[in-house]
Amino acid sequence: MLSNINPFVSYMYQRLGKYSVIGLSLTFCGLLLFGFNFTYQLKKLAILKIELAEITHKKNLSVRQLESNGPENFYGILNFPKKSELHNVIEFIHVSAQQNNLFVDNVDYKFTELPSIHMVSYEVTLPISGKYLDVRAFISQLSKKYAGVILQNVELSRENSQVNNLDGFLQLNIYVNN
Repeated sequence: MLSNINPFVSYMYQRLGKYSVIGLSLTFCGLLLFGFNFTYQLKKLAILKIELAEITHKKNLSVRQLESNGPENFYGILNFPKKSELHNVIEFIHVSAQQNNLFVDNVDYKFTELPSIHMVSYEVTLPISGKYLDVRAFISQLSKKYAGVILQNVELSRENSQVNNLDGFLQLNIYVNN
């Protein structure tokens, strides 16, 4: 059998032995399988990149379409509280002010209906008294809890420079879905 093979191969077979040749053959087969698997994975990765590009393109188109459809679709996607939850939002404002050691007196409310975007706006004017850091904490707590509470205006003043307390007004707009 070995007489028909190349003389170099028969010499190496005699020199290395049967098990070494089998080991080299298995190693060669393993490298071939690895190469085929590697090329398969590269093709699969290329397909996934194409699919990702298509998804990104569709997402960009949907964002452009949303921008072109106007404000009613944009505001509809945002997570504003419902009109029935307005009492909870106002109660949270008062509780949060108390938790942050702010004194709130004579709160003024103003109602505005926004039919073009199917929402209702409540303008809340809070006369407050307290420390500056407490006012900052109060505003931060409101903005984190409710997306529909927007700080419209802040007026703060300090009558006496010896005292650390501030007096002022916070004007908030509360937007709720109709």
